[in-house]
Amino acid sequence: MAHRRYFPIGTEYLKIKIIGGTALGILILGPFLYGNTPQNDSWGDLWFIKPLILPPLFGAVGGSLYYYSTRYLQHTLPKWLLFPIGALLFAACLWIVTVLV
Repeated sequence: MAHRRYFPIGTEYLKIKIIGGTALGILILGPFLYGNTPQNDSWGDLWFIKPLILPPLFGAVGGSLYYYSTRYLQHTLPKWLLFPIGALLFAACLWIVTVLV
């Protein structure tokens, strides 16, 4: 039976990455959303809620994916490759939210 490695989750570092991802999601997509009128009126009068919820949510998901990719792949991949993988996952999350909003 193979020996499994145990990697505890550092909750403080994870919280920092989630909050940072949320802030980046708002800061990067905020200027594109400010002043726009809704193209699809299916949300009715509450159309402005969707752009306020999705970018922070997907930013937090991207931040947590960045944390997990750099934390759990650090024993299998070289360190110079960890940052681009995490940044690519974060950018993919932000791209998805720009398509959804």
